[in-house]
This record gives sequence, structure tokens and C-alpha cells, in this order.
Amino acid sequence: MVTKNNLTALTGLRSLACLWVIVFHMAQHGGWLHDAVDACPTPVSNLVRCGYLGVSLFFVLSGFILTHTYSPQLAPRQFWWNRFARIYPVYLLSLLVLIPLFYPGLARWGVVKFGLVAGLVQSWHPKFATFWNAAAWSLSAEAFFYGVFPVILPSFFRIGRPKLIIGLAYTAALLSIAATVLLFPSLRGFNAVESPSGLVIDFVRFNPLMRLPEFIVGIGFALVYKRGIRQVSWIWPSLFILVGVGLFARSVNYALMTMALAPVFGWLILCLASRGCKGLEHAWAVKAGEASYAAYLLHIPVSLYILLVLPGPGLLPFLAYLAAVAGVSLLVFTHIEEPMRRWIRGRFHEPLK
Repeated sequence: MVTKNNLTALTGLRSLACLWVIVFHMAQHGGWLHDAVDACPTPVSNLVRCGYLGVSLFFVLSGFILTHTYSPQLAPRQFWWNRFARIYPVYLLSLLVLIPLFYPGLARWGVVKFGLVAGLVQSWHPKFATFWNAAAWSLSAEAFFYGVFPVILPSFFRIGRPKLIIGLAYTAALLSIAATVLLFPSLRGFNAVESPSGLVIDFVRFNPLMRLPEFIVGIGFALVYKRGIRQVSWIWPSLFILVGVGLFARSVNYALMTMALAPVFGWLILCLASRGCKGLEHAWAVKAGEASYAAYLLHIPVSLYILLVLPGPGLLPFLAYLAAVAGVSLLVFTHIEEPMRRWIRGRFHEPLK
């Protein structure tokens, strides 16, 4: 069963999460913002360098929205089909548009790599998680979340104690991270603003099981909301995020920073759901939020094409790129994502329970 969903401010929040990720990627080495971010004060630089946290916000938000939208009596096959209709058309498009750029090397990729990415399972192997379209790894994690959601949601409703669910998810995440750090001492040296690479750190970063607690935290906060518990102001969690990341990112372990902020993101979402936010409910913010999925998946392909004619660094090329991403994502949302979602959903005729 689908319940009423009118949390407009959360749609606007998606646009901010997407922008955070885009700025983070464009501040990497060779990006348009790399030099500008290096010249910024440390708190600003930290916020940009930790833009990967926008994905964590997406995971928590996903758990919240799905739990708010669906009842425990949801029909699993209908739910999975609807999720496929929601994510796969633009996901596939984001892969196809990169073929012209990668064409000379396609023969060397092999069927396995293609199959992993096309099947939304690439994030299970850290070596292939960012293959083809680097941003697409998070959709692999989301696909796993969607797979388990109809199974775990009724159990969480039966538990009936959302704070306990949040606490258990948070504890499980911290224990798994602590165990990983103890087993692999080399991880201890990475703070939250660094971008290390390697099989172990990439396992922590990309593996769906390691990211599942963030999704469950979102479920827990949605259950809090469903019980009628409301928060007054979104300002306090926002300040907590800004100050925590801006001032302490260089002294906190990468993995711990990600999980430490998951309940804060849940708190922020609960506040926005409770009282709203005029800025995030503005028509332009909502439209940007609706197109944020396309923007997230297509911002790297668009950047690779624009870098061919506007190599970085530079603020003006970045602004031109940002305008291009906005235009492309709005067009894709209007003319591909929504029509394909409706068409695919119409192919499944099993009634909702």
C-alpha cells in the first residue's frame, strides 16, 4: 500500500545533496574548482572535500521517504518493479552516453565488467565499483536496499521502537567500521578530507552491506515521524553538519565521519519533514530536486564532454558546466525519466495489496 507523501522540502533537499556531490567531484585534481578550493579557508575547503557525504544524505533520505510512502503491507514484486521503473532508464542512459568516449577501449573491458555495471551489482566488488560511470556505484547500493526493504520493513514496524532501530543500525555500523580499522591498521591514517584508494578502503566506501546502516537510520527516523514526533527547527542539525565537517574533518577518520553524520542527516530530514523550509519549498528548488537524480547520474558524463572544450581549472567554465548539467537533467527528467517511469510501471498489472 502507498500512503500520501507531501514532504516538499525533502525534494528541495535532494537538490542540495546533489550539488554537494557535484562540487566535490569538480574539486578533484584536474577539475574546474581544484585551485579555487585549495585557496579557500580550511572550513570551506573541508566542506567541499567532504562532498561525498551527499551520498550518505541520499541513503538516509531514501530510507525515510520509502518508509513514509509505503505501508508494511506493500506487495514486494510491485515495489521492485516500481523501483526499477524509477531508476533504470536514466541509469542506462548515463552508461550509453559514455560509450563514444570509451569506444577505443571497449573491447578490453570484457563481458564481466559490462554485466556487473548493467546488472547494478558493481559496488559489491571494490575494484569495479566506480567502473564506467563513477557515480553509478551508489545506485548499485540502492538496488540492494530496495531488494531488502520489503523484507525488513514489516519487521521494523513490529518492533515498534524507532529509536532502538536507529541505535542498533548505528551500533552495527560503528562496530563493523571499528573491526575493519583494527584488522587493517593502514586505514587509521585517513582523515575525512582525503580520498585514498585501495581494495580495503573501497570496500568500506562502496560495499552495500557497509552502507546499509545509513538506509536503516532513515527508516528509523521515518518511523519516529509516523509516530507523530516532530522537531521544531532544521537550523540546529544544519549547524551541526556545517561546524562538524568544517572544523573537524581533518581530525576524524573517513569512515567514522560518514557514519557519525548519518543520524544527524536523519535529524535534519525529520526537522524538514516536521516544519518545512520556505527556501527548499520554492518552485525552483523543488524542480531541481525532481531533476536531481538525472543530474547526479549525468554530471560526470557531462563533465567529460565539456572538459574536451573547456579544460580546467576556472570558475567560469565550472558555472557554464553547472548550467549545462541543470539544462540536461531537466530535459532528461521531463522527456525521458518521467515518461519511461510511467510506461514501465504500466507494464505491471498486479494490484497493490
